[in-house]
Amino acid sequence: MSNDLTQSPLVIDTAGATSAKTGAICIERIRWVGGTTAAHTVTVTDTAGKTIWASHAPTTNYTEESEIHQWFNGLIVSALSSGKLYIYYH
Repeated sequence: MSNDLTQSPLVIDTAGATSAKTGAICIERIRWVGGTTAAHTVTVTDTAGKTIWASHAPTTNYTEESEIHQWFNGLIVSALSSGKLYIYYH
């Protein structure tokens, strides 16, 4: 599957250096599902490079979810070693 950036939640399975969303975005929640291997990582930044959310998998088949409820100027998923990232926004 490729990234689905058309609606909330954004569903991301491939990291990249370009913006997944541009402009102001209010992120409500981020959920990482299926981190397959211990030490795999995920990093989400705004367009200025400031870290919005980051995690690393301490075990296999890892899942993590965080409530954010904050506005950011765009977002980039710069690292996603495995699994899918669900970003809920409005």
